[in-house]
Amino acid sequence: MGKKIDKFNVKDNNDGTYSCRLSIGYRKDPLTGKTKQYRPTLTVTASSESEAIALLTLEKIKLYNKGKNVVDQLTMSDVIKRYYEIKTSLRANTRVKDLFYIDKINKRFGTENITDIRFNHILEFLYALEKHGYSKTTLRNFRNALRKYFNFATRQKLISENPMIQLTDYDIGKGEDTMKHRSESVSDDVKKVIRYIMKQKICRSYSLEHRVLILLTLEGNLRPAELYGLTWNDIDLTEASMEINKDFSSFTTKEAEKANLPRTVIDDTKTRGSHRLLPLSSITVKLLTSFKKECDSFLKRKGAKNPGKYLFFQKQEVKPGMVVKNACGSGLKSKLYYASKYLQVKPISPYDLRRLARTERENELELKDRVNKYVIGHVKDNDTADPRYITTMYSAAKKSHPIWEKILMSIITENNVNKTECKTN
Repeated sequence: MGKKIDKFNVKDNNDGTYSCRLSIGYRKDPLTGKTKQYRPTLTVTASSESEAIALLTLEKIKLYNKGKNVVDQLTMSDVIKRYYEIKTSLRANTRVKDLFYIDKINKRFGTENITDIRFNHILEFLYALEKHGYSKTTLRNFRNALRKYFNFATRQKLISENPMIQLTDYDIGKGEDTMKHRSESVSDDVKKVIRYIMKQKICRSYSLEHRVLILLTLEGNLRPAELYGLTWNDIDLTEASMEINKDFSSFTTKEAEKANLPRTVIDDTKTRGSHRLLPLSSITVKLLTSFKKECDSFLKRKGAKNPGKYLFFQKQEVKPGMVVKNACGSGLKSKLYYASKYLQVKPISPYDLRRLARTERENELELKDRVNKYVIGHVKDNDTADPRYITTMYSAAKKSHPIWEKILMSIITENNVNKTECKTN
């Protein structure tokens, strides 16, 4: 028996095909003239059940339209909607980030038939965006978004020719990601902001939590989603280690409604290669120990509970007897911004901390490229298939950690560590 999904009783034939008996209403028998129910059985080739349902939907509409090609009726907006219906494994963060590009693309192409859109229309659209002042990075993201939608339409045989292929010879939207090289030009400013925050007296404006956020980001080259996804179960203060195994994302009400998602989402890490176990420095362990005591004392004073054992949660919203239900995905970004503004340097973001840590590791640590990629979370997915892999790489990272610890201290304090001494000790 098949599984009933979206009014389709789909049967997996276990040969790469799926079958379904459709109900198309009633038709007259051409011989007798009597009206009878029309229930043809259709078979499609698909890689998954969700893809089969999408294809069967097209076939059903074709039959409803008495053989008229439904592709001629599909708009760009329809194709984009179908893309996200089928791509059920897409991370929540990706879906929300795509909303910005979807809005602009739909504003221009949303009501146009997918078969009527030509490469010159896309080219004119990208040039208009450039003229409007969008950065090279944003233009590249628009081009990538259009590519994935038209590639999807081509794979689903919704269009016979992909207009993005003809766009290959044009440089518009091929701009290099300037953010990848940003750390090289602003590393001194990043250190300046970090040192300013770290030397401030602990108070509400510059709390212990802010210091912990900075240190953990530097220690693990953490993405913001990885940082806020940490729980106390992921921290081993005795072993001086932390495990990065999930992402936390929070969205505005408008974003959540548009993407049909809850306000907060716990996801797997960005890739399987982002799952890692890393050593912690003594200063980080010391501040984490104090921070844990501070959090436990706060919860006890409020009579509140934190069953999820989140490291970071919105303390201002915790009321007496309340149960903390979600992690908090904010705090560090605004603190870095205001400190940058006060010091009159370019605004620093949490990603700049990650880039700084990566640059320092690559420049100062004589590690194999594979170990560096592991620490940063850039290992290819297939490299992590062996469960022994993380243990092996953790041991390799731990051997070089004393050197990294000195480099970390040179980042957060004014006293620079002699780089040569770091490498030779």
